[in-house]
Amino acid sequence: QEILRNNRTICSQITEHQVRKIVDAITELGKQPLFLSILDNISICGGRPLRRNQNLVMKLLTEKQHSTLILFNDPESIQHRNTLIRNKDHIKNSGSILNFHAHLVDLLVKCCRGKHYEVEISC
Repeated sequence: QEILRNNRTICSQITEHQVRKIVDAITELGKQPLFLSILDNISICGGRPLRRNQNLVMKLLTEKQHSTLILFNDPESIQHRNTLIRNKDHIKNSGSILNFHAHLVDLLVKCCRGKHYEVEISC
């Protein structure tokens, strides 16, 4: 992850296959914020968006949206989210689903940076 941070040269050479491996890790190894941090690092480099990578990240996350996009956007899941917040799960457990959700929302916002209308619509 550190080798990618603000390294535009490496980030612009990331392939779809490599991004797919990270997204697959989310579904196979668990919803860990670390995986989203990696996607974040390849989407925005030095504060500037990498449009190609933003597109790849959004495309691959939405392909597996049922197992990658935890949005708490229905009444039952909102209630579950509120319980997690009340229990301070996000503080007690760095790998909690609530931390994953927060990192995911942040990543979705970053994928929309740079007047990227196609991605904004999909978000």
